[in-house]
Amino acid sequence: MPLRLAVTHDVQRVSLESGNSPKVIQKEYLELATEEDGKKWFGIMPEPVETKRG
Repeated sequence: MPLRLAVTHDVQRVSLESGNSPKVIQKEYLELATEEDGKKWFGIMPEPVETKRG
């Protein structure tokens, strides 16, 4: 949640997505991660799988 909040900057949205109240989100998660941290996390992608053609 801290990473999602860092990327969206939207306490209401993150509270709906996580099932917590906006008050809990603000109290527990508001300043735990930077926007850069969030973008790195959500930018992680698996390596493409190469297929062999015969």
